[in-house]
Amino acid sequence: MPPIGVDEWMDNFVAEWAPDHDPSNLPSASEQKAVSEYLHGKISVEEAAFAYTRDTISGQTSGDVWFLIYHIAQDLPEAQGRLIELIRAISTLPDESCASGKDQSWSTVSLGDLHGDLCDYWDGLSDYIRVHPATTRRRAFVDLTRFIARLGSEGLLRTAYFSDAVMFLALEREESLQVLDTWLLAATRYLEWAVQDVFAESQKGSAIPGPLLKKAREHGDISRWQFWKSRMAVLGDEDCLSQETRNAARSSLARMLEAESAAPRNKDFIMSLGLASRTFNSGCARTPIRRTEDVQSPLEHESQSNNTPTSDDGREELGADPPRVNCPMDVSAGTAVAVSKDEYRLAFVGGSCGV
Repeated sequence: MPPIGVDEWMDNFVAEWAPDHDPSNLPSASEQKAVSEYLHGKISVEEAAFAYTRDTISGQTSGDVWFLIYHIAQDLPEAQGRLIELIRAISTLPDESCASGKDQSWSTVSLGDLHGDLCDYWDGLSDYIRVHPATTRRRAFVDLTRFIARLGSEGLLRTAYFSDAVMFLALEREESLQVLDTWLLAATRYLEWAVQDVFAESQKGSAIPGPLLKKAREHGDISRWQFWKSRMAVLGDEDCLSQETRNAARSSLARMLEAESAAPRNKDFIMSLGLASRTFNSGCARTPIRRTEDVQSPLEHESQSNNTPTSDDGREELGADPPRVNCPMDVSAGTAVAVSKDEYRLAFVGGSCGV
């Protein structure tokens, strides 16, 4: 079945973008028709791939050939599976080039362009969310991030940049509650499909730490992966975030622990959250734990119509809550000494929700 209202969405999308863009940079009529007929099941994926790329190959359009596809993916997430198959089919088309005009300039379609275009667009949308936290584009950002992870899991997109950037925004930045709720939910959707890539990226140790990670390292040595797990555990239990985001954070923590246990170990990962209790005895001033009662974000409001979201293949995305992870234990002397939850929050995240 095609996504609901794909043709209406297409008309509204082009009308919205047309006033501010040169017509040659907008999706062409051929591109729109190819995608519409493919999603309606009127043509095969191979036919759609050929038809969709004709204007770009012939030099009739100078716009971003992937522009229409990733916008549909973010606004109509139920179409993501079929769009991924379309991208795969486009990537297997024979290499073509054509001379256009006197300058002998050539137009080709490449997955490298898709990566660059998505990097630019995702960065811009994340910045827009930060400046306009109540925007209706919040859900689009979450679904775009999920689409990027799915492309990576299919081998159609390089994920190194995104695996680092998604976690940096959600877990290492200090932002307002609404922004955090959106960025964190996006990170959990990314982890559904790319948790192994995120784990691998965290082990490189070359990234510049964000403000919250720097703050945590003032109290003792902690790796990025350890910090991410710790912050995810805290945020999964913070009532200042929407219920949807808290549930997703708990599920993501379980995925992170599974990825860690399945990966070859370069270090001893005995502790699930990885910092000894001596880290907390630093004498630093307490940051009051800020709580916001009865907070309901736009994402939570949207999720009330379906408390157990499903993907386009029908599987449950959240399911039952994973087991809670206890506060860190000190195993340095062969004994387990529990750390209070307040100390745990203070050392790892500098207060509730990092705000």
